[in-house]
Amino acid sequence: MPKIEPSSTPCFDLFGVQVKVETLTDGRTVIGADVLPAVIQAVAAREHPNLAELQRFSSLVRRMRNH
Repeated sequence: MPKIEPSSTPCFDLFGVQVKVETLTDGRTVIGADVLPAVIQAVAAREHPNLAELQRFSSLVRRMRNH
């Protein structure tokens, strides 16, 4: 399994859940599977998102997809 790049691990507050985005040495970006249930639960509970953080996270996802 590829290792995690130590260089950058952006962190986002999505729906009240701290989500770290890590880059593997093979270039793939991942978030920890352990936070997915909490994010899904927060979305289902209709927690108010921090729109600035959500936009920052979306921008990162778009940039990674375009590489």
